[in-house]
Amino acid sequence: MRIGTNRRAGRAVLALLVGLLAGAWVGGGLVWVFNRSKNPAAGEVAAVSLAPADEFDLIPADAAGFVHARAADLWKTDAMTDYRRVVGKAGDDALKALDDGFVPAPSTLDRATVVVMTKPGRKGGPVLNVPPGKGAFPPKGGFGPPAGQGGFGPQQGMGGDGPEVDTVFLLNFNTAFDPAKVREANLPKGIKQIAGEHEMWSETGGTCLAFHGDRTIIVGGEWAVRNLLIQKKTPDGPLAPALKLAAGGNRHVVGAINLKAYRPPADFTRGLPPEANTLWRADALAAGLVVGRGMKVDLRAVYKDDASAEGAEKELRAGAEAGRKSLGEMKTKLLEAVAGRPGGAKPRPPGDLPEAVGGLFALGAVGMLDEWLANPPLEREGPELSASVTIDSVAGAYGTVAALGAGFMLPAVQKVREAAGRVQEQNNLKQLAIGMHNYHDVNGRFPAAGTTPPGNPRGRQLLSWRVAILPYVEQQALYAQFKQDEPWDGPNNIKLLSQMPKVFASPRSVAPPGKTHYQVFTTAETAPVKTMFGRTVGRRMSEMSDGLSNTIMVVEAAEPVEWTRPMDLPFDPDDDPPPLGLPGVGGFQAALGDGSVRFFPANTRPEALRIWIGANDGIPIPRE
Repeated sequence: MRIGTNRRAGRAVLALLVGLLAGAWVGGGLVWVFNRSKNPAAGEVAAVSLAPADEFDLIPADAAGFVHARAADLWKTDAMTDYRRVVGKAGDDALKALDDGFVPAPSTLDRATVVVMTKPGRKGGPVLNVPPGKGAFPPKGGFGPPAGQGGFGPQQGMGGDGPEVDTVFLLNFNTAFDPAKVREANLPKGIKQIAGEHEMWSETGGTCLAFHGDRTIIVGGEWAVRNLLIQKKTPDGPLAPALKLAAGGNRHVVGAINLKAYRPPADFTRGLPPEANTLWRADALAAGLVVGRGMKVDLRAVYKDDASAEGAEKELRAGAEAGRKSLGEMKTKLLEAVAGRPGGAKPRPPGDLPEAVGGLFALGAVGMLDEWLANPPLEREGPELSASVTIDSVAGAYGTVAALGAGFMLPAVQKVREAAGRVQEQNNLKQLAIGMHNYHDVNGRFPAAGTTPPGNPRGRQLLSWRVAILPYVEQQALYAQFKQDEPWDGPNNIKLLSQMPKVFASPRSVAPPGKTHYQVFTTAETAPVKTMFGRTVGRRMSEMSDGLSNTIMVVEAAEPVEWTRPMDLPFDPDDDPPPLGLPGVGGFQAALGDGSVRFFPANTRPEALRIWIGANDGIPIPRE
């Protein structure tokens, strides 16, 4: 086994700690929701009393963070029974072969701790109390390749003001080992150095090895190991409570991050709810874990004083109340997923079943989350906020979280589906615009809103423009089946209503089969302000004096019509436009005369829409 460290591991561990510790407040709360209604006795986890850990006298209370795990004790818990059974099937000979292949033997590992150290004297980080000495600090430019060549360089990745960090691993074994043999097996080319009263061995590239007695191995970057060994330990600091908890032996896992030494970069916290920012203002975040048949998780946020903790508690409780109010909109969407859209076809297609079932899980989760937000399990003692969560079954917790995650993925799935629907609608409108222009190229004018039979003095409309452009949207065969001298609902043509091409179907529409939302604005041939389409006479591009890019061609109307029927949207420049847009979308998309597609939000002023619709009003497009 060759020991090596990655210079980037420190930042990775810190980012992981931030995510886990902050996420634990949310995830732990959700698990608490699912366990609070159960028999309290069923979720009890027996207290543990493990051996004290003497390696914690090496860890400074102002380090950036740490994670400590009682590996051997965790392996013995009820939660690991099935895993022990699997490993046991390998046989004693295989286990012995594994131990014989490495120094120290893997089976003798008792505890493992990862410590994230801050580089002394760097901007944004604490100045550690290190005695002067040659070679105590790394080169000014930082470790590893320069920034931009696979390395970080100084300050990179920390928002510009964060400290440079590196990791140190403390591996404690329950059987004494020979340090010389460990060094020979894992760092054979190491050069001996002196760090205060300690010996350490370093290898080219910065990997360093040291020992704390004959049971603890220290390995990490050279400057991080050196400063761990020689710096003066402060009796207090942001990590002091968590270090004491980890050393005491009554938690299987303890993790903490010092937010005074490491503040998450701005891009990490941007967009997070205010409650998360409340946690970032703490001096430290910590979590402890006890494992039995179930699990018990302690979540802690330590602030600089009692007043700060009290203020944070008020903010978190206020945030919980605000969260309850925001759940109403989510419930409405989830009910729609379960019951279907209002006015939608029944029975629903089989493809809707996964979304409906997921919505059912999420709807229940939202209801339970609402109960949790009504009375979050927060406690305050002095400068510390805490919450304790008990999980009665590891397997049950996994199933609960999996079901909860599946349910809460629904809004994301819906957003992806809506985005895909918008893209498909844009493609449909673009195809219709291209079809209109191809028609104009062949016929010298755009189609009329409705076709008329030759010699019809009353200008009776028979078929829609949607039928007229069929040959120009790759639907020549369907076009050939229409009788051009018969109305849309005549004996022959009515049979073709069910064959509506997909280009006329909005993917987000709940319109009945054979109906479309894609329509055009029409005006009479004698109207002073015209649209792009006359009722019975097609218009030329030259008549669009406002410019094609400033004139609406095709829109999504609120009310669908039969796609072959010559019915569209009459336009009056002195009146408000008719309702536009699909239900629940918050606006409508329109193809402009030049073939581009634009989204108009629902709050677009009617007077602005009238200017977009008119093709020759001479009024400049307003700035919205």
